[in-house]
Parts: sequence; C-alpha cells; structure tokens
Amino acid sequence: MIKFDKSTCSIYTNEHNKSVPVWNHGIILEKDCDGHTRYTDVVEIYAGWKTDFVYWWSILFYRHRQRKWLNLLKKT
Repeated sequence: MIKFDKSTCSIYTNEHNKSVPVWNHGIILEKDCDGHTRYTDVVEIYAGWKTDFVYWWSILFYRHRQRKWLNLLKKT
C-alpha cells in the first residue's frame, strides 16, 4: 500500500518480503524557517530474530541513499 498526502507533503508505504514481514516507511518533507526543505525517513521494521540485523542494514542503506540524493542536488 502507498499513500501520498499532498497537504502534509508525506508518503507512506507498507512493504514486506519473506525475510522482513513488516517494513513500513514514511517520508516527510517540511520547510524550515530558512526556506530549506527538511527530509525525514521514518521506518518501522519487524523481522523476528533478524530485526537487529535489518535495523543496522537499513541505517546504512538510508545513509547511502541520502548521500546520493545530496550529490544529485549539488549538481543542479
């Protein structure tokens, strides 16, 4: 399921696979007082005994993705 809310500039997905039965992901975009955009990832993960491993992997994954997005923004 994917929900997009234009009024709050947010996206929410319910994702899963065989190894990770719950991977709920929210993306929130907000303007700060300086006129910049704040990007926030909110992730809920449940993978049974593998949850700790998936948690640490997700931190590395989102850091890597955000670094790539920042590089793209710097080029524009």
